[in-house]
Amino acid sequence: QRLLILASEAFAMRPSLEGNLAREVVRGLKAKGGQVALIDRTNARKVFSGGLLLALASRFSHEIFKKSSAKRVGIVLPPGVGSAVANLACLLAGTCPRFAPK
Repeated sequence: QRLLILASEAFAMRPSLEGNLAREVVRGLKAKGGQVALIDRTNARKVFSGGLLLALASRFSHEIFKKSSAKRVGIVLPPGVGSAVANLACLLAGTCPRFAPK
């Protein structure tokens, strides 16, 4: 029991947990740059670099910001690169992605 508590406290002290989630994801994708960051296998194998994902999410986040002032934005997409980009775009736009229940 005590070991679990200590492990939990040690994990909570990680510097990445103190920051903003969107900022940490952007930092990670920027560090990836042209390297593979995501592989989508929904239809055919498609490889996405960190820079491309960041560019797509940035553009989409501007649309979300312009069209909605809501704190939560609904996302109804199957798993894949589209939903990953939509989630990141919501974070960049300052909104919280909300998924439809199954």
